[in-house]
Amino acid sequence: LWKELFYLNKMEYLMKRIIIFLILFGSCDRGEKGIISEPRPVITEVITLESDYINQVYYDLYTTSVVSSNVKFDWDIGFSCNALESRLILNSSNGGAVCKFYNMNFNEEPELNNVVWEWDTPNGNMDSTSFGNLDTNILYIIDRGYDLNGNNIGYKKIRLLEFDNLGYHLRIANLNNTEDTLIYIVKNSNKQFVSFSFNDYSIDLIEPEETNWDLLFTQYTEIFTDPAMAYIVTGVLINQNHVQVALDTINAFNDINYSMINQYVFNSSRDYIGYQWKVFNFSSNLYTIRNDYNFIIKDDKDRYFKLHFIDFYNNMGEKGFPTFEIQELL
Repeated sequence: LWKELFYLNKMEYLMKRIIIFLILFGSCDRGEKGIISEPRPVITEVITLESDYINQVYYDLYTTSVVSSNVKFDWDIGFSCNALESRLILNSSNGGAVCKFYNMNFNEEPELNNVVWEWDTPNGNMDSTSFGNLDTNILYIIDRGYDLNGNNIGYKKIRLLEFDNLGYHLRIANLNNTEDTLIYIVKNSNKQFVSFSFNDYSIDLIEPEETNWDLLFTQYTEIFTDPAMAYIVTGVLINQNHVQVALDTINAFNDINYSMINQYVFNSSRDYIGYQWKVFNFSSNLYTIRNDYNFIIKDDKDRYFKLHFIDFYNNMGEKGFPTFEIQELL
């Protein structure tokens, strides 16, 4: 008898399990499919800086597309659009610099022998720009840097007459007071910076809208300390308000996956990707790629991407065409 009871209890248990399964299965629409995260493809991209590095190229990670590009000589200084503070930056792709004269009359022609030149730090720290804290009592002298032949482009002097949360009112001239002009720059809430060119005193919206780009492929000025010098390098700057980066030199690119994200420490320094993913070989006079440099990039929508460089030359053997593979991690 006890065997029969055991058998009946077992059958009752199995029937209950079958009924529960049928209820759960039957509640699903037969046309529905389970949510499966298909891996994103690995995309190969080539950025056209040209062999003389004349271009600046803005890139969006999620759409794997170039947002915009411009010739690096199209602008000289950038005006921060942050409503809470007023800052100026240099176009460091040309090697420009700033020196300051305190309480000097604007009409005086400054003597530039033995002055102290300052450069923007490439990490993007706005407290460490060459202009520093803006002051209406300072006459700023701007060295515009160098053209493609290594010749100095020239100098300008500017004085901030007024600045606030809406914009900047300034006076600009050549050192000998020719082309003396008053300019007003309006802050644009959709941009990080509004660009200004000394070529034609034009106000340009060169930089894309702040949320539309992640990486900037460009030359920029690196500041070395031993020995102390400023040097123009070619690399990648990040949109530090929206992107953070980690570097993995241990794992192979193909082995890096989403489950490893918590292992990384992310950094928002503007030059964290920088230029050292390539190395110049003085014997061959060629650049080689560091195959162990894998960058993990996090955007402000908590999307993650892995990126590594595979070349710096195009199919014709011309330098200035950084080539990389990128994949979104899911």
